Amino acid sequence: MDTAGGMLQTYGDNVSSLGIGYDPEENLLTPQDMALVLLESGGRSYAVVIYTWGPDDADSDARIDLIHQLTQEITGALFGL
Repeated sequence: MDTAGGMLQTYGDNVSSLGIGYDPEENLLTPQDMALVLLESGGRSYAVVIYTWGPDDADSDARIDLIHQLTQEITGALFGL
């Protein structure tokens, strides 16, 4: 399994352990669901929620790259990664 697939599987397993159903092909998580998926650092919890929507899939790869960059920057700042 490639890195992205492995990350999605791990994410799906973590979300499922909280009692939330998750299908990476059709991400229907609500903001409330996303708020339950927390990042913890320094005794504080954080939730990062990024929603994007485009009129079609033409810019899907660019949006995914942007989400990955944002996630890396945020987790890097919080956890020193």
